[in-house]
Amino acid sequence: MSIVETPNRPTISDVLFESRLRDFSTLAHLPSNIDSIELALLFATGRQRRAALIGPSGWGKSHILEAVLSRLEKDGVRADITRAIDWLSPQSRSELSEVLIVDDLQDVLEGQKMRQQLRFALERRVRAGKPTLLSLTSTRSVRHLRNFLPYPKDWAIGYVPEATENERIVVLEHMARTEGLTVDPTLIRLLAARLHRNGRTLIGALLRLKLSGNFWVGEEAILRGLATLEMFFPEGEDAELRNAIVWAAQSQDFRKSGLDATELAIYGMLRCASIPENAVARYFDLEPASCFYIANKIEKVVSQPAGATLRSMFISKVVARLSYD
Repeated sequence: MSIVETPNRPTISDVLFESRLRDFSTLAHLPSNIDSIELALLFATGRQRRAALIGPSGWGKSHILEAVLSRLEKDGVRADITRAIDWLSPQSRSELSEVLIVDDLQDVLEGQKMRQQLRFALERRVRAGKPTLLSLTSTRSVRHLRNFLPYPKDWAIGYVPEATENERIVVLEHMARTEGLTVDPTLIRLLAARLHRNGRTLIGALLRLKLSGNFWVGEEAILRGLATLEMFFPEGEDAELRNAIVWAAQSQDFRKSGLDATELAIYGMLRCASIPENAVARYFDLEPASCFYIANKIEKVVSQPAGATLRSMFISKVVARLSYD
């Protein structure tokens, strides 16, 4: 039986378009973002009237804004999340809003005219005492944003940075629970070390796993998971799994087995990691049919009682190599 259980496998639309709750309970609390989350909660509960978030793209600012909106709506307060460029549009009625949440401030900070228009609009809201929450995607400092804002001392600003590798582990664990996935801690650690872009990459990877099943526990599941997500890894790291399988097949542990190292590696890629046949064929410069034949040949050996232990040892060796790297 496969390690990866796939009962009631979801469709692409089930995974990508199902409704997801976005509130403070679904935020991953990290050492680097906890102050910003607390600031947003203060704003949502009326204890902070002017607040702003700044940080690189893809690490939770929009999620925090949606959490604020959810809390406001729960308390009966009408509000919307408005893009800065839409807020400054002559047709916009957001200026009339008692509570205003403005996203994508960076879109209007480049041109001098819109920059001045934004500052004047913010001045009016500060003078009127209306609650305002801003979000800016930028790698620049909090000071950079504070220097732009009118009445800068009146604003509380939170920085939402890129997550560290250890924090990415926490984020992946949190996202997996939210998505109903059970993911092996070793697979979580391996993904955190290899997925370097941003939070959208992390959730994209987990959603791709979800298309193939909800249960990813055990060493074989780790190999299958990495094979499934190779497309998400940076160039140069997308062949790590195949290289680790070859390394394990050539190791001293399996030289006494009587199996050819290349044939064992082909078997490992196809039958243990479920790497696509065409990809395995390209790696070894063989025809797909030849790889299929070789995998079947080794399968007959490892399907014997004595071979089951060899298969388990081989998979463990590959996982150990990946963890060491």
